[in-house]
Amino acid sequence: MSKLVKVLKPGEFEKETYFLTDDEKFNLIPKLRESGNALYNASDYEKACEKYGQVLQFFDELMIKEKPNDVEWKKLDEQRRPILLNFVQCKLKLGEYYSAIEHATTILNSDSTNSKALYRRAKAHVGAWNIKEAKEDFETLLKVDPSLNALVKQELNLLAQAEQEKNKQDKSNLTRLFST
Repeated sequence: MSKLVKVLKPGEFEKETYFLTDDEKFNLIPKLRESGNALYNASDYEKACEKYGQVLQFFDELMIKEKPNDVEWKKLDEQRRPILLNFVQCKLKLGEYYSAIEHATTILNSDSTNSKALYRRAKAHVGAWNIKEAKEDFETLLKVDPSLNALVKQELNLLAQAEQEKNKQDKSNLTRLFST
């Protein structure tokens, strides 16, 4: 015996994403992005990441049908970057530093002077304790956007303090280890 679970009116049914046409995917992107932004603003970074991830999947599916670096592909890539930046910011908030690094690098591969991507990748390197890479990104950021001088100097000072603190802690741990 089968049971009726729910009756949907026309327009209430949501197609599975793999049934969507390219046009439907493209038209859904702004709605999903806004939903991701609202979730981010509500500090629900996990769900915001899911929305942004879905948008990025749509872009990947649309871009794979284009020849890399052709006009259409470049247009899609430019439209994808702000969503990738939002995705990277969510990953930073969630402490998923290596994912943040990977996605910021994707942006930088096509736009090496994107200051937001450089800053966020630098912050992710700090979180992952990749000190050398973090310093390199911060110094590149200074060259790309000198107006961020005060912010970058502050970040580099915080990084230097964290390094000193870690060195003290390591020294203390070694001293304790060898004194017993």
